[in-house]
Amino acid sequence: MAAHSTGEYVEIRVRDNGIGIAPEQLPRIFDLYSQSKDENERSGRDGLGIGLTLVKDIVEMHGGRVKAFSTGRNQGSEFLVQLPLNSTESDRRREIFFRRRSAGMPC
Repeated sequence: MAAHSTGEYVEIRVRDNGIGIAPEQLPRIFDLYSQSKDENERSGRDGLGIGLTLVKDIVEMHGGRVKAFSTGRNQGSEFLVQLPLNSTESDRRREIFFRRRSAGMPC
């Protein structure tokens, strides 16, 4: 885990050397109930598929963004959380989040 400021955002990176994420799954990794059957079988754990969706929503409610990276299976994963340091930018992004959410649009 590492954190630093870019001037506009504070960036928090979390990296592991676990089972990784298949490239075809990365675009859907933050979707509600998104799971990989292979991952659940290999890890011996079942989840509900809501954890990363919850992370994304909380980060976006604070005007930030979250991204996932992985070069594939057995290559580990990295997550980047960016939170704005400027309260005006945070307020603007939060307003966009809630407007999109109330209109039933993906955030």
